[in-house]
Amino acid sequence: MPTLPKPQLSQSESPWGATYDQMYLELCKDRAPILTALGFYAEHDLPPQEINSNAVPTKDEEEELRQIASALTLAAAASVAMPPARLVATLNKVSNNPSLFFARELPAPVEWAIACDYQRRAPGDALGRCIGGGAGCGISWRS
Repeated sequence: MPTLPKPQLSQSESPWGATYDQMYLELCKDRAPILTALGFYAEHDLPPQEINSNAVPTKDEEEELRQIASALTLAAAASVAMPPARLVATLNKVSNNPSLFFARELPAPVEWAIACDYQRRAPGDALGRCIGGGAGCGISWRS
């Protein structure tokens, strides 16, 4: 009897990690005018800081800048989201020409929608038959 390997938990890095890090570093360089404009120093009863991008941020400044970088990263990720109408139109285009899927040039949301819906029904089922809305495929974007 064959031995089945134990499942392994794999955690991939966020594709936005590098973007977050870059935003945080840039915010740190210009933190004095940013935090002054936000009223950070007045709120914490601190004197306005001199513009010095080489100084290490204080723990409070770091926490505030990380929150700003997080909000900016979330906004950047949301701006990349594909509108539903565009997603449906692209899925319809792929259903009419399944070879587009194999070119691997589709936007990530389209590939994700196809992957989430795709199930192999029997040995030998082709992806093109499923994308094309073949019998028993259950494609939800087809009208």
